[in-house]
Amino acid sequence: MSLPTSTATPASTSSSRPVTPSHLAGYRVGLRWLFQTHGLMFTWAVGMLVVLVAAATIIVSNVTTPSESIVQYARQGLTWFPFSIAIVGVSTYTNVHIGAGLTRRSLGWAVLTAAVGVAAAYAALFTVALQLERALYGWTGWTHGVDGHSSLFTDSGQVGLVLLDVGLLFLAGQLCGVLVGIVYYRAGGWWGTLALPLTAGPILLVTPALMTSVLGDLGLAGRALLVLVVLGAVSFAAHRLVLGVQVRKLAT
Repeated sequence: MSLPTSTATPASTSSSRPVTPSHLAGYRVGLRWLFQTHGLMFTWAVGMLVVLVAAATIIVSNVTTPSESIVQYARQGLTWFPFSIAIVGVSTYTNVHIGAGLTRRSLGWAVLTAAVGVAAAYAALFTVALQLERALYGWTGWTHGVDGHSSLFTDSGQVGLVLLDVGLLFLAGQLCGVLVGIVYYRAGGWWGTLALPLTAGPILLVTPALMTSVLGDLGLAGRALLVLVVLGAVSFAAHRLVLGVQVRKLAT
């Protein structure tokens, strides 16, 4: 007895075509990769912060009575270290994401979401570290002073202002890192370097806006609004550049 034969139909032909991943699926894949990359570096940052702050505290306490926070000086380090990781992340992952058939739109939203999440994680790390140090200083009877001229907070106990200050600063570092990375990817090393005043420069605009010694007549709401406008422009530029990116062969 012969086996039955079937004829191809339009439905069976269409079902054999590869299915393009949805934007949401691509967004989840990209976000997971970016968070995994930043998560590893975040672990290193925690370790370095603990070791360096502990060592500095021991050294200073053996020389004199500590009167200033040491954690406060990690504010710049926790801006520029994740900034560099953001550059590497977007410049290396773009080929992987698009090469896997995932959309540029999903990549654009993934890198921006990751920037917000990573900035929030580092802001929480800084705030917790500062409060633990404050408790240690109080237990030992030391004065826990902070430089009230270079940030929005003038006292380490102002937890809300601490979170707002470093949250905005770290977000600026992350968004600028994304912008720097995608410009380097699209334009190459020479043009990417020449564009640094525009791509990394917004961090230098945000920094003085968060200093109480600068723009003295501008209140807290005005400073926050100014920073958000700058960060909004950076986000828009980065997103548009990701949407228009073309896959390029990377040098080996």
